[in-house]
Amino acid sequence: MDDWEGQAFNSDLISFSPGERSKLFVLAYHISAPESGMMPEKSLSGIGKNGRVTHALTGPCQPGIVLMYYCMTNEAMMAKEFPALERASLYKQVARQIGLSIIRRDYLPGEALASEPELSVQLNVSRTVLREALKTLSAKGLVEARPKIGTRVLPRARWNLLDPEILAWHYEAGPDTEFLRALSEVRLMLEPMAARLAAERATEEEIREIAHCCQEMAAVTDDAEKYIVIDLNFHLLICDAAHNELLRSIMQTLSQAMRASRLVTAQIPGGNREAMPLHTNIVQAIQQRDGSAAELAARTLIELTMQDISRVLEGEPVRE
Repeated sequence: MDDWEGQAFNSDLISFSPGERSKLFVLAYHISAPESGMMPEKSLSGIGKNGRVTHALTGPCQPGIVLMYYCMTNEAMMAKEFPALERASLYKQVARQIGLSIIRRDYLPGEALASEPELSVQLNVSRTVLREALKTLSAKGLVEARPKIGTRVLPRARWNLLDPEILAWHYEAGPDTEFLRALSEVRLMLEPMAARLAAERATEEEIREIAHCCQEMAAVTDDAEKYIVIDLNFHLLICDAAHNELLRSIMQTLSQAMRASRLVTAQIPGGNREAMPLHTNIVQAIQQRDGSAAELAARTLIELTMQDISRVLEGEPVRE
């Protein structure tokens, strides 16, 4: 039901679904149009058979402005008011739970999930909700359902790894060496060229924004959480300055996964401070409109990131 408080009240414009008509009443305090000079008055309204509010405003007081209202209904019945919204939220939760299990390799490629009756009991949801969740996972390429075979996990090569939810689940599932290495390789393909284009195409205002962002990063190198947020923004600003809408869209999609990468490299003592000169090199090259230097500086930074990820996740000695 809309929030009527402070709104013009016109009973001809307010209606309720059939399920609401027998159990909802509105106690509205209203005031007449200013020119009428009438004082506030209250009226108890019911829901007519056609679903319209009846007797909400009567006599000289209509139309008016609602000053406050109360909804009175049976509490037990109220829990059933929005089943569609609850179901929509629930199937997404189920899809997330199963998706995380797949990404964490609790289920390996080719392995079958439990049957629908078993899964619905395990997850404490209806089979309708479960089917909606599995349909979502199938659309993302995580699973495939076949008659008489059941639902099986598909190989990673079939996953839509650029799907925002799959990227978010990777971040939530924790560091994955294979995924972060693949991410770094994609960054290596995209970001050096983005830096080159930014050096060639950026406006003076965009260059100032990139430089200011770099200064903000330098001020918070010892605060990993703040540093990560500003660092991500730094790279997105460079993509903006490249003036390539597809590149910006791709980098925005990857931002959640890039955050996971930053959380790994942030574990290296002094790593943020050591990376700052490389960020500064990118800024200076963009300021000087030197595309080749900007491309090289970005490539050097990402290669260092790739080395750090391997060191942290594979247990190699980190740089001192």
